[in-house]
Amino acid sequence: MQREIDNTESPSKIGRVISELIDLFFCSGDGMFQYRVKVRGKVYLWGGEDIEQGFHEEAILVLRVDELGESVKLSSRKNIAGVETTTAIGTLKRGEALCIDLNALAGVWAEVANPALDTNIDCMILPNS
Repeated sequence: MQREIDNTESPSKIGRVISELIDLFFCSGDGMFQYRVKVRGKVYLWGGEDIEQGFHEEAILVLRVDELGESVKLSSRKNIAGVETTTAIGTLKRGEALCIDLNALAGVWAEVANPALDTNIDCMILPNS
């Protein structure tokens, strides 16, 4: 299953779409869920700015920047017992990929340094079992 998400949609709508698709993924049992996100500025690839609880399923987020894309800076956020922690993950360049354990994360986002440019990031969620 694959769906393209455009960040021109409101963040709350994107969050609802991702939540619905995640529910479908974990209920369908097909073992894999894919989506593509257009990044311009700061865009959440997983979770969202207003999400207070971390995800508590064993799953891996696989990210890959498009071959024609721009470099993106990745960060994550946890909120455990009301204590929020932000972690800089690093930078991915065009064509590069990374796996991130989603357990306890409330958000993973990407930022393109130049807001006039955008890039696509392919995302895949896999069960970590």
